[in-house]
Amino acid sequence: MAKHVRKVQRVPRWAILMSGVGAVVMLAVIATLGYTAFVRTAIDDALQEESLLPDIADSDADGITGPLNLLLVGADLRVDKHNAALADTIIILHINKNLDTATLISLPRDLLVDIPDCGPGPGGDPCQDKINAAYSFVGPEVSDSMSNLATTITNLTGVTFNGAAVVNFEGFMSTVEMFGGIELCLTEDLYTEHGSGFYPQGCNEYNPQDALSIVRERKNWPDGDYGRQRMQQHFIKQLLKRAEEEGYLSNPMKVTTLIEKMTGQIVYDLGPFDPVDFAVALRHVKPSKMDMVKLPSHPENINNVSYVVITPGTDEETRSEALFKAIRDDTLTEWIAGNPDYINTDPKTQTE
Repeated sequence: MAKHVRKVQRVPRWAILMSGVGAVVMLAVIATLGYTAFVRTAIDDALQEESLLPDIADSDADGITGPLNLLLVGADLRVDKHNAALADTIIILHINKNLDTATLISLPRDLLVDIPDCGPGPGGDPCQDKINAAYSFVGPEVSDSMSNLATTITNLTGVTFNGAAVVNFEGFMSTVEMFGGIELCLTEDLYTEHGSGFYPQGCNEYNPQDALSIVRERKNWPDGDYGRQRMQQHFIKQLLKRAEEEGYLSNPMKVTTLIEKMTGQIVYDLGPFDPVDFAVALRHVKPSKMDMVKLPSHPENINNVSYVVITPGTDEETRSEALFKAIRDDTLTEWIAGNPDYINTDPKTQTE
């Protein structure tokens, strides 16, 4: 299918609140507010739509129907600083056929995969590398980076996407600042390379800088990047909870201020979907009920480089393939029931 081109539309709720870690479903803000014109205008002015996906999964001409799969990426968009776009968070958000249940499946940034386009240079095209390299090999345009990453994930999983969003880390800080902080729960003491450097076990309120430091840390978790993925998923649920508590889902002035804070921080692609209809369609999704899934895989050192791998011919591969099939077939509830070891328990429940 040819790369789609369309005029700018408004962003849906899940793109508004998905911040620096990548991303997420927002409750039906636009629907709750009665489609107020000034909210629509704020969205149009603040957030950027581009063609991020090489193909958009088929949609029902009569309206939005489930299941849906969305690709959410948290990235540092400061390509002038790094000379390459960087993606540290990659999440598949699956919404079931009834549009009332959401599941977050994190893909490790170091996952060893086949990449179809490895850009110019000696690496060749295609190549095998870490999955986040699919984002940085091409560019610097975010549309090219996301397209290459989406194709890489589809080749790996067979999953096609109904939408995508990429959010700058600065967007994460702006959102937490707007909420006056966020509660994060740690199941153990955590040392980080940035921020305050040490965060104690338990649930505490954090400012944007410290919250970002916690969510981005990966080296000092006992299980490495898996710990960071778990904290990213926890952050998404806590962010949505705070939005409800602070009235950002019921006060149109607050929603407009929040959207304006995200100006320049979100790029999104909804394909043929109407954003307002999309928001209404997902109104029954409850963040507190989200399941958080870890990909069956393990870290491995290959030629002095740290990767995450799915070993062929093992139970790990069998479970991974079954997970990908469950996403495609909308049978994640059954997969989750049969694979409790790969379900990330929310740290909030573990520390209470």
